[in-house]
Amino acid sequence: MPARILALTPKLPAFFRRITISLFQRHQFFSTSASDSSPIRTETNLIASNSKEVESAIRSLKRKLHLDDLVRVLDSVSDVPSDIAIFRWSSRQRNFQHTAQTYVHMIWRLGVSGNSENMEVLLKEMIKFDFLDVNLSFKFLVESFCTSQRTREALKVFEIARSANIRLPVSTCNLLLRVLVSKTDNFGSVMFVYKEMVKAEILPDVDTLNYVIKGLCETGRLDSALIQFSRMKQKHCSPNSWTFELIIASLCSGGRIDEAAEIWNKMLQFKCSPDREFYARIIPLFCVANRMDESIKLFKMMKDDGNSPDLYVYSALIDCLSENLQLKDAVEMLVEMNLLGIVPSASSYVHIVNGYCKLGNLHEAMEFLNGTNNCPVEPYNALLSCFCDLDRLSEAVDLLVEMLEKSVGDGISWNIIVYGFCKKGDVRKAFEVICRMIVFSNLPDNVTFSSLLTGYCRNAEFEKAFSMFKQESVQAMYLDLTSCSELIEGLCHVKKIQEAAEVFYHIVSRGCSPSINSLNILINDICDMGKVDEAIKVRLLATCNGSCLNSSTYRPIMIQLLELNKERYILPVLAQMFVDGCTVDLTTYCILIHGLCMRGRSRVATDLFNQMVDNGLIPSSEKLERLIEDFAKCSILNLVAHSLEKLIEAGVMLGPLICNLIISSLLKDGQKSVACKFLDWTLGRGWVPDPDTHGLLIGNSDSETRIGTMKAYDVDTDRVRNILAEGLKNYQCLK
Repeated sequence: MPARILALTPKLPAFFRRITISLFQRHQFFSTSASDSSPIRTETNLIASNSKEVESAIRSLKRKLHLDDLVRVLDSVSDVPSDIAIFRWSSRQRNFQHTAQTYVHMIWRLGVSGNSENMEVLLKEMIKFDFLDVNLSFKFLVESFCTSQRTREALKVFEIARSANIRLPVSTCNLLLRVLVSKTDNFGSVMFVYKEMVKAEILPDVDTLNYVIKGLCETGRLDSALIQFSRMKQKHCSPNSWTFELIIASLCSGGRIDEAAEIWNKMLQFKCSPDREFYARIIPLFCVANRMDESIKLFKMMKDDGNSPDLYVYSALIDCLSENLQLKDAVEMLVEMNLLGIVPSASSYVHIVNGYCKLGNLHEAMEFLNGTNNCPVEPYNALLSCFCDLDRLSEAVDLLVEMLEKSVGDGISWNIIVYGFCKKGDVRKAFEVICRMIVFSNLPDNVTFSSLLTGYCRNAEFEKAFSMFKQESVQAMYLDLTSCSELIEGLCHVKKIQEAAEVFYHIVSRGCSPSINSLNILINDICDMGKVDEAIKVRLLATCNGSCLNSSTYRPIMIQLLELNKERYILPVLAQMFVDGCTVDLTTYCILIHGLCMRGRSRVATDLFNQMVDNGLIPSSEKLERLIEDFAKCSILNLVAHSLEKLIEAGVMLGPLICNLIISSLLKDGQKSVACKFLDWTLGRGWVPDPDTHGLLIGNSDSETRIGTMKAYDVDTDRVRNILAEGLKNYQCLK
């Protein structure tokens, strides 16, 4: 065991390599001594031990009990309880005294076995006996446990040391911080150690602050890390390369690119030389953030400092240059990689080809590929896709032929050409390509058949597409969701609703779902067939497979429920709509309110209308007038009067007929003060009440006059000045 401890900590102090006999006879482990023949017991928690092994060990130690012998015997014992029993037995021997070495040895064994409770007892005992080398003992234990990744034990030793005011070196504290920071769930412990260092007046160095900053950054406390960074000078520390790396990387990851660039400029001002790790980490981050100038400058600094860029750095720079269409520089960097013996990744070639394609220089892309030795297939496929996207299929075919001559093409290459023809609806030509594909030993796969589905759909040959879809060999493949969605929409278009549903059920059986547009078309057509239960089932399956639904998904279901006189199910569907995160649009609100009014659920209709207005949805004047007529027929206009006022204030214009209807209905419902508000608004626009409304205002209207017989007056000939004087008098009384 001593050898293992020495291996963990090469700088083991000399006192651990020699046995010292303490002269402090006043320290006794127990108030009573035990005879050699007494049964052996553990003073700490009475842990059970292997009695035969313990007795054998004790017999050997009775003949010669020295520190080295005790350590040797403790190492030879197979279990910790027996170790504790032997350790306690030795402490009761009259002519033997433990030292810091034996305690450290026993504490180490307890720690590595996870016996923290007994380890803590021995640590406190070691402090109590006040050994001369107790500070070095605690330093050794913390560092040894850290080296062995026994974080909890190292932290416990540190905690007990601090409770006894034992001051550990800053290097030991930094080692503990490093181990703690390596695990993100230990941030609280990181701050505990740092605070204890401050209490003990242990001056932190740059490594200490770097570990604290790293812990703050990795736990999302970036602003706190920036504060610590700004205070480093006050703590007599200068940031080093790792400090800047931590801060800049965290800012880049958090999308705060401008701040990251500012910190980098500060690094240059401080004349802090970046190390290789800084370059390797920060250059790709700047490239991803599309900070090309900073990336190139860092790259040149890296080479000037004698650091060789690796594949990751080169790839990031080539991608960034290609994205910014600096293709000459990107190609030069690719050549530089090859000269250094660094094999470029396929993505680097692809980015350069895509750059040429963005510029429309497809022939330059061809020349680039032709001038490249051992070029992988991926950039050729990227160029093939570009030819097909530009509908230059003949050139794409020529390129494929050239690729085959170079033995570069693969199944993806063939599928790109097949999809190019299918996208145009040229299924016959696509089949010719497939035949050649098979001749070249590339069998059709799910991508091939997905392309054919798309081709049939683009030709409106939906039944052929469905027939191919039904083939067992095709159904066994994971077909592309885009082509399946097109098939669903096409089958619905030709009223093959059941077949479209079959395609949908096949997709969801694979744990997927079609596009939201296809799903909405399918649900709408199923509802038109009167199969609202199946529509609800389709919606549920789509939701379970992760589809993000919208109000258009639910609208046909709720309309169908109204038509089937199942309005009691409307509210549960509406609630599910909110659970799924959908917002009800204006059209859905208006349809629901109208349908509920027609079916006697007027109170629910008014609640929905008020909610619609509260949500800021403003219907057109035409839609609002229809809803007002519905409310008037149900005699519930008084329940939405406040919302109507909001809409009028928002600028919705109403015609004279609807204004008369509102005023008359409110007067009929006994809402005179509210009716007067609307009359004010009506008169302000130069309109006058019709005879029936006027009669209600002056109190002599025929009680059997129906609200529905009202008509609009010519606003040009019947102005406010023509209102009967008695009518005005009554209006003033109402006010």
